Amino acid sequence: MAKGAPLTMFSESSQDPFALRRAASAVLDDRGRVVGWSERAERLLGHPGREVIGRPAQEFLVDPRDRPLVCDAAAECASAQGWFGVLPVRHCGGHRLELALRARPVMRADSVQEWFLVGAPAAEVTQWELGRAVLDGMFRRSLIGLRPGPEHPAGQPGDRTGESDSGRSASRPSQR
Repeated sequence: MAKGAPLTMFSESSQDPFALRRAASAVLDDRGRVVGWSERAERLLGHPGREVIGRPAQEFLVDPRDRPLVCDAAAECASAQGWFGVLPVRHCGGHRLELALRARPVMRADSVQEWFLVGAPAAEVTQWELGRAVLDGMFRRSLIGLRPGPEHPAGQPGDRTGESDSGRSASRPSQR
């Protein structure tokens, strides 16, 4: 970005479970030890950061019954260099929570790979994804040509929202 250029900012939907203010985040080192823990992770899972930093995540977040499942997910994550799915996670109170998790590798200057994790309650993510799929179907595939207003991001100039499979725009009725 050029010096003095205006900063472009985007807003997140308050309903997005992975929004900064709603999602829990953590960083694991290459051995699975917690090296970063967000306030939202503390609120969602009940584990204070001061008690988890430096500890293996598996020690306090994984119920022994779930270890094979978590190990499979970790292997897939390492193989694919990232992962998005649902896993059970143990709350500080001992009960299990289903979390939708996104995992991405990050590299430090000393070439150590760490894992950045973002999580949200699976039920919230499922509802969010369902709502997005319905909206996608309405705005992108509808034969009746729905078109959002100009304040909606999909209503920006140059988009094809509202065009049917025929290629005719909903805002340009056919001439007879």
